[in-house]
Amino acid sequence: MIRRAVVSLAFLVLAGMTAMAGAAPAVSIDRPRVRWLPGQLPMAGYMVLRNTGDQAVTLVGAASDAFARVMIHRSEIKDGQSRMVHVPELEIQPGGKAVFQPGGLHLMLMQRKRDLRPGDTVDIELKFEGGRTRTWSFKVVPAGGE
Repeated sequence: MIRRAVVSLAFLVLAGMTAMAGAAPAVSIDRPRVRWLPGQLPMAGYMVLRNTGDQAVTLVGAASDAFARVMIHRSEIKDGQSRMVHVPELEIQPGGKAVFQPGGLHLMLMQRKRDLRPGDTVDIELKFEGGRTRTWSFKVVPAGGE
């Protein structure tokens, strides 16, 4: 009887931990958009990512079926030269936000897998620490229409 109770309790604890690990993070986004460029030029994704929860969240990656690779980058100027730097993770405090915009943070969308035009939408999955994910539709906008 005691053994069965211990096994049952262990199962409930494990199930609860698994559910928490897979739970979607408390985040929202405003103005999700992708800047369209012709041919196979890399595109950029922009948004305002907000932490609406009471604990810090850490963005660790992104993916899209429309692109072979999606990376988080930050544009910066160093020694008078503009360059992009890979951002392996981005922590957002409770109530805080991360602004992805031209000349700053952005999603670098490389090697598109299908033809895209302004007005189309692209689903992008944002990946957070702990294996949690959220997917949003980003509108493809013409360059300069960010």
